[in-house]
Amino acid sequence: MDNKKTLTPISLVTSIFKFSIATWVNAAIYGISLILASFLLAPDVYGPFDLFISASNTLMTIAALGLDHSYIRFYHEPPEGAKDSRNLAAMCMTISMSALFAFSLIITLVFPRQISYLFFNGVYYPRLIVLLCVNALFLLLARYFTITYRMRQDTKMYTLQSVLLQFFTRMFFLVGALVKPDLDTIVAFNVFGLGIFSLAYFLIQRKTMLPKKAEYSKEAFPPLLKYGIALAPSSVLTYINTLFSRIYVNGRLGDLKLGIYSMASTVTLALSIIQSGFATFWSAFIFENYKTEQKKIIRIHDYLMFAVMVLMCLLIMFQHVIFLILGSGYREGETIFAILLISPMLSIIAETTVYGIEIAKKTYYDAIGMALSVGGNIIFCLLFVDKYGMFGAALSLALSSLLMFIFRSVLGQHFYKSIGYPVKTIMSLLIIFILCVIAYLFASKPLFVSLAALIVMTGYCIIYGEQFRRCFALAKQILGMLTKKS
Repeated sequence: MDNKKTLTPISLVTSIFKFSIATWVNAAIYGISLILASFLLAPDVYGPFDLFISASNTLMTIAALGLDHSYIRFYHEPPEGAKDSRNLAAMCMTISMSALFAFSLIITLVFPRQISYLFFNGVYYPRLIVLLCVNALFLLLARYFTITYRMRQDTKMYTLQSVLLQFFTRMFFLVGALVKPDLDTIVAFNVFGLGIFSLAYFLIQRKTMLPKKAEYSKEAFPPLLKYGIALAPSSVLTYINTLFSRIYVNGRLGDLKLGIYSMASTVTLALSIIQSGFATFWSAFIFENYKTEQKKIIRIHDYLMFAVMVLMCLLIMFQHVIFLILGSGYREGETIFAILLISPMLSIIAETTVYGIEIAKKTYYDAIGMALSVGGNIIFCLLFVDKYGMFGAALSLALSSLLMFIFRSVLGQHFYKSIGYPVKTIMSLLIIFILCVIAYLFASKPLFVSLAALIVMTGYCIIYGEQFRRCFALAKQILGMLTKKS
């Protein structure tokens, strides 16, 4: 394929949108569930529930041992002894599920009180500890099921499955809230719904995904474990970073503040809509074209910077409206919203700044960067949370994310240059950081914050004048095409 001819601005936008269909639908489900949850659940119930979900995802990721990544890597090229993709799936799932079973035994039989006290602010919930392990099992199964459709490039089934998974993990618990809005009930409904999903897709996919009789070979295990375990730390540390913030806020500030903090954090995931679709397209494009399309890659960094900075300004401009839509118990989250946006913002921008590490096959630097982030978050939380409350937790996450971003981006640019004007990128980030601070300091004056965001957004349209003009022209072109079709 000649990408120089085929990757036009319109085809780029089309590609990103195509890969983002499930993400956009999921975002709609996510948004609706957040609004409903903010009215149906009090913050001191929503906070522990969100902590339960974070803990389940963390346990699932640890137990997977990176074998989910091995399944992706070797799906089309199974290692010697694995025979085919079906046996590969059986081997990877068996190892992951065995690890989860071992961890679950330790959690439920050896340290149930300690784990419960850690997650639920000193309260012993043996039933919730068991459900935590069961929920992690269902999440693990769902992880492998969704990978299979993706690797088979069955976009229709993958999209349907992804949307259903989002519904059962992020919305079905609200049925429990209608029955009885307490922690036990909504957790039970969440696990029950996810269990239905996992059982249904096990019955649907078992014949095409798993062998009638699994054949295990010792030769296949070493390459699977070597590849998977090497990638596991980054994924695990990502979840631990999120989990630690919530645990610390819960322990120091209580369930009520945890609920407000968790809701504000969840709202910031609006930025992940861009990242999900872009990253899926971008990873394939950059590895195929980094040798021949460096100039285009540098230009795309500027376009992404412009898009993300404008979106940041818009979110901050309308933050007061966003939190007016949510239940009144969560309005305090408006004060930390802008600061919490910094972490996902840096994660998106990193898509165009850190790939040099993977191009150079120095992926251990990613794990080091994530370790810096987790370590920094812990230290900053110890320093700031007691003194500044929720703002201290938000600031800790922002600073630790910045540490990781700087570390990985500097190394990424050392191995492969993808930023044409580093000063321009640095100044753009500095300006948005200042705007986030203004949004925090003047949260009680929403009109002033909105005006500041409008001024900064106008500045970005000037700084990225070329990108603004071309995006504006592209929008007109796409609108014209849609008008002709209608």
